[in-house]
Amino acid sequence: MLELLKSYFEQQNWKYSYGEDETRLNVTINGENGSFECIAGYFNEETQGGFIFLSIAGSDCPDDKRLQMAELLTRLNFDQYLGNFELDFEAGEVRYKTSIVYNKIQPSLEVIDNLIKFNLTIMDKSLPGIIGLIYNDLTPLEAYKLANEDNLKTE
Repeated sequence: MLELLKSYFEQQNWKYSYGEDETRLNVTINGENGSFECIAGYFNEETQGGFIFLSIAGSDCPDDKRLQMAELLTRLNFDQYLGNFELDFEAGEVRYKTSIVYNKIQPSLEVIDNLIKFNLTIMDKSLPGIIGLIYNDLTPLEAYKLANEDNLKTE
């Protein structure tokens, strides 16, 4: 799986580094709404096999806003069908996770591409709301509306 991930990153012209061990690759993505760190990795390859992709918002949520962030992420998660937002209540890290279990049959580059691009799209689209809550004192509902601005335009 590591070779498949490296091949994918190289096709995208992404500069990557190894994570904590050789099962993870790190990359910085520059989206339309900001930059964020990403981690791609695999797990349990001997038994079941799985792939995980995390995108991490560029700023940690301050302690005094973590309950508001939890509300925002709950609102954002409600309609998610493939991944989910997570909040580390201790450190304030906000991230979006997509993953797949592949039962010893490695997924194709197309499957990996779809999973990663879905993840990046959701994080980039949601970043203004996440950052707005952290730095601009938006309420969770205001931040949610900002994160879903394109979806709210009906005319």
